[in-house]
Amino acid sequence: MEAAVHATRRFILTLDKDCILVKLDISNAFNSLCRSRMMSAINELIPEIAPYCFLAYAKESQLKYGTYSIQSGVGPQQGDPLGPLLFCLPLQPTLLQLSSPLAFGYLDDISLGGPTAAVADDIETLEEECAGLGLTFNREKCELIAKDSQLTNHRSFRHFGYIDPDSATLLGAPLSTGTALKKALESRAEELDRALARLTIIARQEALLIRRHSLGTPKLIHTLRCAPCANHPGLTSYDQTLRKGLQNILNIDFTDSQWQQSTLPIGLGELGIRRASSLALPAFLASAAGTFELQTNILCVLDLHYTNLSSHWQTITELSLTEYSPGHVQAKWDNPIIQKELSELLLSTTELSEQARLKAVSSQHASDWLHALPITS
Repeated sequence: MEAAVHATRRFILTLDKDCILVKLDISNAFNSLCRSRMMSAINELIPEIAPYCFLAYAKESQLKYGTYSIQSGVGPQQGDPLGPLLFCLPLQPTLLQLSSPLAFGYLDDISLGGPTAAVADDIETLEEECAGLGLTFNREKCELIAKDSQLTNHRSFRHFGYIDPDSATLLGAPLSTGTALKKALESRAEELDRALARLTIIARQEALLIRRHSLGTPKLIHTLRCAPCANHPGLTSYDQTLRKGLQNILNIDFTDSQWQQSTLPIGLGELGIRRASSLALPAFLASAAGTFELQTNILCVLDLHYTNLSSHWQTITELSLTEYSPGHVQAKWDNPIIQKELSELLLSTTELSEQARLKAVSSQHASDWLHALPITS
């Protein structure tokens, strides 16, 4: 998913006036796929699992609802762990035949990008092939992303909705650093504000546990990994909401240094409530580096955001990528930044007692209590 978003964002950055991006939506996709075509694809592409799939899908499935029985003879069953794979197999050969420079699918979300004429031809080809699989496009939910809104008048794009490139999203992630990213961060900040207000009515340790694992930065991680949002002002606003909510839960006021300390990992003796502004850079770089090969297979275009942000990371950490090689592991991108923040905290503290306290809470096992389940007894 992340590779698809990164490749599409790179395509949007180089979007010419004569080029477009379309996002295709298939109506009730999983429940409409022809099983005979699905089984043929399995036999051809992955014959190793064909006997198992034959046992599961050769005959109609019996679905029970109360005293009623419903015969299900179309598509993979919901809940089948193989379901996503079985759905994708029949579509894959068609996607490989398309002429658009950008052509990929993530389950039933298909994206095509390139010159208008090439994309229009591919849509007709894909629509014809999908009809043979029992699938139909929901044109009311399909989107056309281009600099010229008049392109929606093209016969192949009838009923498509028009989206400005600056407002485009894909698979829940913004494709631009402008309006799309601003709206995504504002939406998450509003969700966080509502959730944190409700956490004040339960016990503090329970609220802190829920806050650390389920709210805040964990809810934002998909956006941080997919969008180059380091240093975006929306992250500062998000962190301010986070700080205010945490102060209400704990019934204390943080100084700036205390807030910085509390947002370091638990392993360093802190609360583990990570700031989005601190995590944005390592999250994006880890995702971009880890999916680079797959991105290149989808679209061979240089990622300027990765180049610029990796240079920024080297400036902050004073490390060389050729020597350090963090690769796809987010923690390796994150650890040098964390250590730098901890060093700054120690240097900014002049009182010996404060320095001793910081060193004590960051010693091994000092904060293990934060991992304990909140049990009343």
